[in-house]
Amino acid sequence: MSNIKNIFINVETGLPESDIHNYYPKIHKRFIKNLGCIGHYKTEWETYVYTLNNKIVAILSHNRIFDGDILTIKLRVENNMSLRDMYSDIIIPGYHMNKIHWSSIKLNKIGELPLPLIYELIDESYFLVYTALPKRERILIDEINGELHA
Repeated sequence: MSNIKNIFINVETGLPESDIHNYYPKIHKRFIKNLGCIGHYKTEWETYVYTLNNKIVAILSHNRIFDGDILTIKLRVENNMSLRDMYSDIIIPGYHMNKIHWSSIKLNKIGELPLPLIYELIDESYFLVYTALPKRERILIDEINGELHA
């Protein structure tokens, strides 16, 4: 008997239909607006992963420990610490990630964060990964961006 289960994907978000949360479409659209950022479902992790040139930008997953969904993103160290202080019940050290550079946002409490802040954090995570790429990869992304806006 197979352990494989059918996963139905939402056409708008690309996320598993059973995992759709009210904020997922907005989060998803914000990530993919950043050029080169793609999202895909990793079945073996049961997690949705956003990447840029195969580097993780964010992880969206269900967490049994917190009994809810979390969005794990990379942030500047000073941002991580101050956000965790300000929103201690919502933003926590990155689950299964480097606690200095990554934070997790509890999505069942995301309504308590201003949407512009969420967008800012998503963009920061993308930018940190982008700037860590080798120069030749950044140039290719920029060239593609120039062609799209020409």
